[in-house]
Amino acid sequence: MTSTTDRAARSVAAIDLGATSGRVITGALDGGHGQERLHLRHVARFDNTPVRLPDGLHWDVLSLYSAAMRGLGAASREEPGLVGAAVDSWAVDYGLLGSGRLLGNPYHYRDERNHAGVTDVHALVGPEELYRRNGLQHLPFNTLFQLAASRASGELGLAERLLLIPDLLGYWATGRQVAERTNASTTGLVPVGGGTWDGELLGRLGLRPSLFPEVVEPGAVIGGVSSAVASEFGIAGGLTFTAVGSHDTASAVAAVPMQAEDAAYISCGTWSLVGAELSTAVTSETARSAGFTNEGGVDGRVRFLRNVMGLWLLSESLRTWARAGTTHDLPALLEQAALVPHDVPTFDANDPRLMAPGDMLSRVGALLAERGHPAPASAPELVRSVLGSLAEAHAGAVRDVDRLTGRTTRTVHLVGGGAQNALLCQLTADATGLPVVAGPVEATAVGNLLVQARTHHLVQGDLEALRAVVARSFPRGRSGRARAPPPHDPTRCREAEHPMVQRQAPKPAELLEYLHFKKPTLDGRKRRLDAALTVEDLRTIAKRRTPKAAFDYTDGSAEAEISIARARQAFQDVEFHPQVLRDVAHVDTTTTVLGGASALPFGIAPTGFTRLMQTEGETAGAGAAAAAGIPFTLSTLGTTSIEDVKAANPHGRNWFQLYVMRQREISYALVERAAKAGFDTLFFTVDTPVAGARLRDKRNGFSIPPQLSLGTVLDASTRPWWWYDFLTTPKLEFASLSATGGTVGDLLDMAMDPTISFDDLQVIRSMWPGKLAVKGVQTLADAKRFADAGVDAIVLSNHGGRQLDRAPIPFHLLPEVVKEVGEDLEVIVDTGIMNGADVVASVALGARFTLVGRALPVRADGRRAPGGRPGGADPVRAGGADDEAAGGALPGGADPGARHPAGAPGPPRPALSAPGARLLSSRAPGRVEVSDPGWRPWPSRRSGAAPP
Repeated sequence: MTSTTDRAARSVAAIDLGATSGRVITGALDGGHGQERLHLRHVARFDNTPVRLPDGLHWDVLSLYSAAMRGLGAASREEPGLVGAAVDSWAVDYGLLGSGRLLGNPYHYRDERNHAGVTDVHALVGPEELYRRNGLQHLPFNTLFQLAASRASGELGLAERLLLIPDLLGYWATGRQVAERTNASTTGLVPVGGGTWDGELLGRLGLRPSLFPEVVEPGAVIGGVSSAVASEFGIAGGLTFTAVGSHDTASAVAAVPMQAEDAAYISCGTWSLVGAELSTAVTSETARSAGFTNEGGVDGRVRFLRNVMGLWLLSESLRTWARAGTTHDLPALLEQAALVPHDVPTFDANDPRLMAPGDMLSRVGALLAERGHPAPASAPELVRSVLGSLAEAHAGAVRDVDRLTGRTTRTVHLVGGGAQNALLCQLTADATGLPVVAGPVEATAVGNLLVQARTHHLVQGDLEALRAVVARSFPRGRSGRARAPPPHDPTRCREAEHPMVQRQAPKPAELLEYLHFKKPTLDGRKRRLDAALTVEDLRTIAKRRTPKAAFDYTDGSAEAEISIARARQAFQDVEFHPQVLRDVAHVDTTTTVLGGASALPFGIAPTGFTRLMQTEGETAGAGAAAAAGIPFTLSTLGTTSIEDVKAANPHGRNWFQLYVMRQREISYALVERAAKAGFDTLFFTVDTPVAGARLRDKRNGFSIPPQLSLGTVLDASTRPWWWYDFLTTPKLEFASLSATGGTVGDLLDMAMDPTISFDDLQVIRSMWPGKLAVKGVQTLADAKRFADAGVDAIVLSNHGGRQLDRAPIPFHLLPEVVKEVGEDLEVIVDTGIMNGADVVASVALGARFTLVGRALPVRADGRRAPGGRPGGADPVRAGGADDEAAGGALPGGADPGARHPAGAPGPPRPALSAPGARLLSSRAPGRVEVSDPGWRPWPSRRSGAAPP
């Protein structure tokens, strides 16, 4: 056993190589067992500047090795108790050796050659199979793709051994060639969760197994520093190199002071690695589509994470300014950015066009222009846009972690260099709506040092014990959390021993007052639906009782389904501020829209193939709308005819959604039928020139009508009532179109026309006698164009996320659009609305009206009740008719002080008739805590405090 005195006198050194710089940091531990604290000392820092040669972009690995060894020599001279060292670095890059000698400077992962390697590898092993094998997010610079490019150039044929960057420096220092497991797991050549190379995959890719060294675990001793190296750099004899989590993120995650399983981490430097620590990998197709990776962690853990572009965006912006002759002081620039108004537009921080070095300012400007926003007018505005975009990417990744793992994140730990960026920490807290614990800043070095220290018996225990050392060594500063309860007061115990209220035996007569039994309901359907209080409750029932293909058609969206998730999150992030002591005894929810009345500020949106989920389909929906006094919208792709919908809702408001098809005569005929039937409004749909990539439908082989196959028969065995309805009711098809066979996407590809233009709008305008609205508007510029075209209304909608993934969020567009065109036409909004509070928020931010879509088809068990309303659970009630309750809880729902997502004032357009409350923000602010001494916590905006 090593004594406390011995531990205090001994230290270890971390050689931490980042994409822009490297450093040598020593760590010493003091304190008894279970009370150890780590003390850091920065010994050396050096630049890491890539070199562009005629054949591509390279790392100057020789300079890195020399600087690292000089720093280690200085550390051993200044700290006589130094016993060990370890190297960590970025992942995926490697050096090739022949006869033990480096064959050339390693290529940089941002070099353009990697794209050709992707094509070569995927020709041999498809991306889906690769993900099942290695669990890695597809990144074009993963090692296996780089090796394919090296083979094409001929250099791979000369190599005898491949060493990843940390292992290469360790080999030069000790003479031993190994591959540390956490870093090897990033190559794509190690099975997910495995500890050695995937021999079968190597064979299929034509890679010699002898090229790859022995894989070792974090904590394994590599060997002592050779005498030649010790002499060259003045390193004390006896110093030992250890394998740690040599992928820098593996070391950083090891140092995250997580104390619960509901924590997520962000290791923020050049890249932001956002994820959670798991015991087993997640290799589902959904996880692959969402861009998540499963990498090895210390002590056998799995780092389930997504790569986000990171502070590379900011550093490359600074370099772009410097190349143009303007040098900015970053701390001052960040202070100025914090004072910029909150409505700075953002962009997709993960756009691959931002990957390569170069003019970052122009590329950011181009991405903003694609969203209809001007380029930032000043350097602080660009910095605010960059950091806001990065924070949104952080928040999206955290939400996806929860969605893919079933966890519920309650705390976010942000470590690494980004923890010093107060503005980024606050924006991340605002975007996630969660407390953010910032630090330690040197998390990578801390994780490196602690794994070494355990090998040298300076500290003992598992990964949680190492994290406890981090928590003790870097105490948390003040935070926005509630104060702890007051200390225990012993007088309260004495009071409890002599209670003021005397106990007595209950009297039978009094017990009878509490006994009230509800009459049991024998009808199982009614019992289920009576218990369904929300749209989500209805969705749960529908999923359980509907075949997978049918449910997925209704529930699914395009590609990774990011658009719909973001739209729903936008409403969940809303914060209402009620104004109390106002008379709310009478709340009037009626409104006027498109020339007519509605009992509620929402109507039923158009949904296609509705009878797929409920046998009476649009007939039941129109009847429910009639009973509720709200409009009903029939889709061109509905499964009930125009005339039958009119019959189901003869005195109510019926609207028709028109798709402009390749055969214009079909569309013109539908317009004439709707006008003849007395429909008062036409929705001209503009966001479906081509079919969306609805991957669930493609995987399910969903067809029109549904076809029996072995899979559907097996699925039917557990859902007999759906199939009974399907087989004993009229044929399921699009009532307004002829059946074509094939998938839904095939039908849409044939029916929709990518040449749709403003000329079509003018033709339909001339044919239609009633109100005309344009549905599918997603930018401010288009909203202005339609206002100029003289339409009566626009519907801000991304089609429920079913057409384009990563589409704009209609709710976020709403205030700006209303401000610009709200006097010229009526603005309606849909997508993501799931309850009355969402409706109130929309109207509070200026919407004249809202549409609720998915609430109708998920009402799968419905039966017509008297009055045309489906029996049991009511989709109108569940979908949003609690507006009156929301209006009562928020006296008046909205006032001229309503705020949109970026914080700018909304228009004075009351939601409900009573006076009162305001909606402050649709992005709930979070809290930031600090676990790094010397850095102040950023107060929560929720408390109204200003930034320091």
